[in-house]
Amino acid sequence: MRWIRRAARAADSDLAHALLFAGLTLAFDGWLLSHLRYDGRAAGVLAGLASVGAGLGLGLGLVGARLDVRHRNTPTPPLQTALRLARCAMTGALFIHLLLPAAVAADLVLHPDHLVGYLGGTLDTDH
Repeated sequence: MRWIRRAARAADSDLAHALLFAGLTLAFDGWLLSHLRYDGRAAGVLAGLASVGAGLGLGLGLVGARLDVRHRNTPTPPLQTALRLARCAMTGALFIHLLLPAAVAADLVLHPDHLVGYLGGTLDTDH
């Protein structure tokens, strides 16, 4: 049953997680953009959001790598470190998308006219 252990190790690897999280981020962005009719501004916002998330994840991964170096007797191989940092970046890019519902809720609380405008109405009372 070695193949089961190898398959489990491969599924739990940093490379598998990085690819999975990147795929989920792209799938979510593609779905969202299709519902927004591929608006250029929305694509730019999503790309910026993913970039910020990846940067934050990478920064946290670098801090973790520095702490790992200080507390390990044997150094982590460079390839494994690179894959772990890629996983951290993709995790950050995916997790920052969780802020989108909070941003929409804040927009609706702060600017209720946006929702009315999206629905095709207006808040003008001069009619």
